[in-house]
Amino acid sequence: MSFDAKAMKVACNGMLEPEMYARMYDAARNASVPYIIEVGTAHACGTVSLALGLKAQGRGGQVYSIDRISGGSRDAFGTFDQNNNIIMDNIRAFGVEDYVTFIPKDAEAANADIPAETEFGMMVLDADGRLDRDFGLFFDRVVAQGTVILDDIHNVTRMKLGKRGLAQHQVKVDQKHLLGYLFLELFKKHGLLSDGEVFRGFTWMGQKNASDYAQVPACEILEVYRSLVFTDGTLKLVPQRKALAKLSRMILPAVQYKKLGEKF
Repeated sequence: MSFDAKAMKVACNGMLEPEMYARMYDAARNASVPYIIEVGTAHACGTVSLALGLKAQGRGGQVYSIDRISGGSRDAFGTFDQNNNIIMDNIRAFGVEDYVTFIPKDAEAANADIPAETEFGMMVLDADGRLDRDFGLFFDRVVAQGTVILDDIHNVTRMKLGKRGLAQHQVKVDQKHLLGYLFLELFKKHGLLSDGEVFRGFTWMGQKNASDYAQVPACEILEVYRSLVFTDGTLKLVPQRKALAKLSRMILPAVQYKKLGEKF
C-alpha cells in the first residue's frame, strides 16, 4: 500500500512540503525502535505520516505527539477544543489512533505522561524554537543513529507587517527560525547531531550521534539567546498562510478526509 504524501498534506492541513511527509513516513517505517517523540503536532499531518510508517513496519509502537494547541498559530483555527477535535479527527480518519498518544500540554508537563523507560527511535521537533528545552527533555532518550527532524531552521530574522494604525504599522518580529538555526549549529559543534541535510531551506533531517545533551555547556546555550538581542531582518509582505490553510479546511470537510484516509 503506497503512501500518498500529497493527499496527506491536503487531508491534514499540512504546512510542510509533501516530500517531507514522505521522508517522515519512510523514517518511521525503518526506525530501529518503533517509538517516536514529536513536539509540535499542528493538525497532525506529520503525526499521521509517522504513525502510518509504524503501522507499515508491523511491530506496533507509538508516536507520542505533544502540542499545547493554544496561542500562536493555532488560534487562527479556533479554540483549544476546536483544535483538539481537528487533530483527533485526522488521527481517526487514517485509522492510526492505536499508534498515537496525543498529549495537549506543554513539553515539560507532557513529559510526565510518557513512560520514563521509553526509548525513541526518532525525534521530530516543530514547536516554538526552544530546542534547548526539547533536547533537555528527550534527546538522551533517542537511540544512537536515530532520526532527528528539526523544522523552521533558517539563518534569518523574519518580520511581518501587522495591524495598521493612523500613523504607524505594527511589525511582528519572529526569531524562531534563527533560534533553531543557532541551536542546530551548536548541537552539531558538540557532536550531538550528524551534518544532516536541509530540505527547502527550512527543515533539517539527520541522525543522533553518540553524545549526551549534558556535554553542551549551559553558558553556550545562554549565549544563543543573548545573540538575539541585535539581529538584522528584512521586512516584506508574507502570504497569509494560516488564513489559506483555514480556508482549505472549510473547503475539504471531514467526510472527504475519511475518503482520503481509505487510500492508506
